[in-house]
Amino acid sequence: MGFFAMLNPIGNLPVFIGLVAGFDRNTQRKVALRSVIVAFVIIAIFSIFGHIIFRMFGITLPAFQIAGGVIVFMIGYNLLNAKDSMMHSQAPMAREDLEKLAEDMAITPLGTPLLAGPGTISAAMNFVGRKSIRLMNLV
Repeated sequence: MGFFAMLNPIGNLPVFIGLVAGFDRNTQRKVALRSVIVAFVIIAIFSIFGHIIFRMFGITLPAFQIAGGVIVFMIGYNLLNAKDSMMHSQAPMAREDLEKLAEDMAITPLGTPLLAGPGTISAAMNFVGRKSIRLMNLV
C-alpha cells in the first residue's frame, strides 16, 4: 500500500491523459508500458544500491527529498503554465518525431519523476532498510 500511495496512479492519470491525448491508442499503450518499466527499474536499482550510491556521493536522504521536491515543483509549474510543447505545436510532425517524443515522454516526466519520484525512491530505500545492504558486505 505504501508504494501505491507513493506512485499515486490516480493522481497521475490526468497528467498522462494530457500528455498522450494526441497519440493513437497503440502509442498511448507503449508510453504507459515504457513509463511503468522505467519506474520499476529506477525503484529496483535504488532499492538495492540506493544507500551505496548516496554514501558514495555524500548525499543524505533529506537532501535528496528536498532536491527532488524542487524538481517535481518545477515540472508541475511548467505543466500548469501550459507552455507549448512539440506535441501541441500547429506544424505537422513526422511519424519518427512523434515516436521519439513518445519515448522521451515515457521516461520523463512520466517514468521519472512522476511515478518514480523522490518520495517513491525514499520509500523504497526505507522499506528495504540498511541491514540488507550490510549483509551483502557491499558497504
